[in-house]
Amino acid sequence: MEHKGLCILAVVIAFQLAGGQAVTDATARARRFACNVSAPCDTFVVYRTQSPGFLDLGNISDLFGVSRALIASANKLTTEDGVLLPGQPLLVPVKCGCTGARSFANVTYPIRPRDTFFGLAVTAFENLTDFVLVEELNPAAEATRLEPWQEVVVPLFCRCPTREELSAGSRLLVTYVWQPGDDVSVVSALMNASAANIAASNGVAGNSTFATGQPVLIPVSQPPRFPPLTYGAIAADPGAGKHRHGIIVATSIAGSFVACAVLCTAILAYRRYRKKAPVPKHVSPKLSWTKSLNRFDSNSSIARMINGGDKLLTSVSQFIDKPIIFREEEIMEATMNLDEQCKLGSSYYRANLEREVFAVKPAKGNVAGELRMMQMVNHANLTKLAGISIGADGDYAFLVYEFAEKGSLDKWLYQKPPCSQPSSSSVATLSWDQRLGIALDVANGLLYLHEHTQPSMVHGDVRARNILLTAGFRAKLSNFSLAKPAATVDAAATSSDVFAFGLLLLELLSGRRAVEARVGVEIGMLWTEIRTVLDAGGDKRAAKLRKWMDPTLGGVLWSQLQFGAEAVGTTVFTLRNNCTYTVWPATLSGNTAVAVGGGGFELSPGANVSFPAPAGWSGRLWARTDCAPSGTASLACVTGDCGGAVSCSLGGAPPVTLAEFTLGGADGKDFYDVSLVDGYNVGIGVAATGARVNRSTCGYAGCVGDVNALCPAELQVAGKENDQQSGAAATTTVACRSACEAFGTAEYCCTGAHGGPDSCGPTRYSRLFKAACPAAYSYAYDDPTSTFTCGTGAQYVITFCPAQQQ
Repeated sequence: MEHKGLCILAVVIAFQLAGGQAVTDATARARRFACNVSAPCDTFVVYRTQSPGFLDLGNISDLFGVSRALIASANKLTTEDGVLLPGQPLLVPVKCGCTGARSFANVTYPIRPRDTFFGLAVTAFENLTDFVLVEELNPAAEATRLEPWQEVVVPLFCRCPTREELSAGSRLLVTYVWQPGDDVSVVSALMNASAANIAASNGVAGNSTFATGQPVLIPVSQPPRFPPLTYGAIAADPGAGKHRHGIIVATSIAGSFVACAVLCTAILAYRRYRKKAPVPKHVSPKLSWTKSLNRFDSNSSIARMINGGDKLLTSVSQFIDKPIIFREEEIMEATMNLDEQCKLGSSYYRANLEREVFAVKPAKGNVAGELRMMQMVNHANLTKLAGISIGADGDYAFLVYEFAEKGSLDKWLYQKPPCSQPSSSSVATLSWDQRLGIALDVANGLLYLHEHTQPSMVHGDVRARNILLTAGFRAKLSNFSLAKPAATVDAAATSSDVFAFGLLLLELLSGRRAVEARVGVEIGMLWTEIRTVLDAGGDKRAAKLRKWMDPTLGGVLWSQLQFGAEAVGTTVFTLRNNCTYTVWPATLSGNTAVAVGGGGFELSPGANVSFPAPAGWSGRLWARTDCAPSGTASLACVTGDCGGAVSCSLGGAPPVTLAEFTLGGADGKDFYDVSLVDGYNVGIGVAATGARVNRSTCGYAGCVGDVNALCPAELQVAGKENDQQSGAAATTTVACRSACEAFGTAEYCCTGAHGGPDSCGPTRYSRLFKAACPAAYSYAYDDPTSTFTCGTGAQYVITFCPAQQQ
């Protein structure tokens, strides 16, 4: 027993020590990587090759979002090909800057299946980051349920040298992760750094060491030179010692067998090739770079690039993951001879090439600059080059890029969606959330070009037609034909991109072109119009702004803007329509004149809308169904109608499912529930979200069962629904009344002799509601556990027709 007690005590002490060490390490890291210098800088992190996924420059460059050419240059490598042996240090160039009070090099990483933040930090990035920081910088990503291919920001530890460190000769601070067996003398020799400077830059005593796995700053005057890298495919040295003789003999014998096999294969292939018919055009094989370069005339563009000074295509693998050359006739066939039906925006065409879809751009003039640009960049918000097409004369014919399914932004912003989109698509125009996302994506792409490329680049043509949209409406900058290094233009060259981005923001708000012809000879310019709007005073400014903005955004956006300043630190409701039909959400405030969400609006299937609620707000939300608009302010609904108005000032007519809230109630907590006391028309689920939400206490309210399908005949509300096959109108149950509404007796309404919790109990009807919706109120004095509470800082997602409990 005594031994058992000692074991338990040892475990407790170990946990306390581990916790104390974790706090100490975190505090030390916070000091070590504090933002002491406001200007960003170029620096390096040390990454060690590891099996199985990171033994070649291609995968390592993809991980860090840096071109393999820069990694090869930093490590003085003569080739970018080959497989490296594991455990070898590599210098990886990064751009270091401030994120809040800390200093990081932020890397964009697409989540792979089975990824976790912890695994990313410890395994893939080898402790160059911390999983807690990854979670902190990605509040929208739920750490326990990461979505594959969701893009997250990974902050790598780094810091720029202070003025004192620069004066001491430390031009760079290289981030190095302490390895097992390391000591200061070993690391200082490897990195060609002073032990005293290492201690000073990390805020420790001169004789200190570091824990294994800790990121450490190594101050150096120039990039360190590591021992030559060893490749797994390099042949043995003929001059090596006798102890390698056996390896050489074995390699020679194996090589002889391989040579014989290749020779036999070549003979068989030659004999079969003489009998083969020519390959049809539509299945023409792709050409590798090395095989295809020899067939072009010495005066062609490719020959000039290979034989000239820049030798761009000799290192084409830097900017194309799987280098492919397409034949010109193959591109023409895939685009139906550049038919207008295949056109994407102003410069690109959709091309189906061997079951893959690409966006191809006809090469005009000298495209070497654009290719060189694509060599230098790798970012989620920039289109990626997949290959090129070469004409019969050896000159470039087409550039082949990744495909963005939704086409160019101008087709969505200035007019109706492209005709190539399915007619069943529920997206008629860009929502406010989509426009915000597009603006952030373009800003991220420009920030990368301006701050994280070496040298800094200017796009030079930021406009809606050069912004391509993916299936999820993520934006990618395209068309780099005018892109140039900032230094070759002028000192303020990036300002042109910033101005163009400002115009794009105005277009996203207004839904119109920045410059457009109006009636007669008038030219409309958005920047002069918005100045006039903002110069107006009082109520006129609000009225003019609402008139100037894109009318398709509706009143919900106006509500968000109107209360935007109050939304900081307050609750935000996000309403999602998971139903197969359109609903008209409604809100009614119980303690304030503020009509959150504008009081009511339309919500298409699959759409979602967010809006703030002021501190202390109390009220209810519900969905109206089978609605017929009449004019701009009138709306007649079969269920949940609020007096025929779009914006509700009355409650929803029963039967109706209600979501009820009191924000910042007793002890500052939020109280919420889903109520079926007034009947049921649509399933509702309420889930609390946010970084500070404790899911064990902030419970899920609502139900996922369809009460209409279980509703007794005496409670049913019938409506008409068109049969999907015949198109004929059929009678269906659209709502289920409460027993109180159906019968009006004291027993069911909890009135009169049944006017208290002791005398009003559950009935067979309320039990039916409770069985279908156990996390909802089924009658006036239902179990109080149907009311849920949550602490401050929670946000709420309200889902209509929820598929499952969240």
